[in-house]
Amino acid sequence: MKKPVLFICVLFFLGYPHFLQAQSSFRKGNVVLTTADTLQGWIDYREWEANPTSITFKEDSSSTSVSVYKPGDVKSFDIQGFDRYFTATVTKDLRPVGLNELLNGFKDTSITDVVFLRALVEGDLGLFEFTSTKKYFYIKEKNNDYVELLYKVFLINNNNQLNESPIFRNQLMQWITTSKNAEKLSASLKYINYNAKDLSKVIRQLNGQTEALEKSKVNKERIVWYVGAGGIYSNLHISPQTEISQINYSASIQPLFQAGVDFLSKRSLQKLIIRVEIRAFSLSYAGADSITNSSSKKDFVSYHLKIRNVAPSISV
Repeated sequence: MKKPVLFICVLFFLGYPHFLQAQSSFRKGNVVLTTADTLQGWIDYREWEANPTSITFKEDSSSTSVSVYKPGDVKSFDIQGFDRYFTATVTKDLRPVGLNELLNGFKDTSITDVVFLRALVEGDLGLFEFTSTKKYFYIKEKNNDYVELLYKVFLINNNNQLNESPIFRNQLMQWITTSKNAEKLSASLKYINYNAKDLSKVIRQLNGQTEALEKSKVNKERIVWYVGAGGIYSNLHISPQTEISQINYSASIQPLFQAGVDFLSKRSLQKLIIRVEIRAFSLSYAGADSITNSSSKKDFVSYHLKIRNVAPSISV
């Protein structure tokens, strides 16, 4: 019987992370429909690594009835304290940026698509992100269309080396030249990389925004406290052979308490968690044995062993 039970336990723990990942994670938010109606409720939020193609929404957190919305159904949706997405019609440059993809051959083209864009910076000048097979960034002035910030990669030296073409830096110049900090931003432009951090910083400066508001949004609910309780079962076996090792000790079943804090990564929190934890539990064993005293009579001796444990730990 032990082997099947052990096998089932191993399968459970191997599958448990995948089980957790598949679970819903509804957070408070709202959906603005194409009719301009706003629905308040709960959105299944996965901190998507790639932009979602649909979202699951329900009006009540305890309800089992859900609605599924695609980009054509809504104008925007907002997960309070986390992310906001806007439906947008955008052009996507399909040129790959990885060496293997470039070597495998591709068709250098672009397509128009209707997608959910994640808002990085909102203001007179907005910055938005789209992730599928690669990263895309879009800039938008109020009442204007979304403009893709272009970053291309080419193969040189007999296809052995990647050559970057940061077109987005030249695109940004049209807004930088009219900025109050034009000279400073122009000088730093050549060091700007095609990533959310660098581009967000530039757009905020162009908008005259501070980083405080953005940081407060990003870091909200990134520290999670928890407590727990359970039980611990153990046996005691002593070696080598001595008088006390021949005693049959009772098994120990004792309560276990734990508490800790998780420090979560800014996005895709399932990818990286730093956990600081402390556990407290006791182990208690009892046994009895008979010994022969000096008058050749047998006496019974009881043994009690109690171990108290406080175990702090840190894990990644």
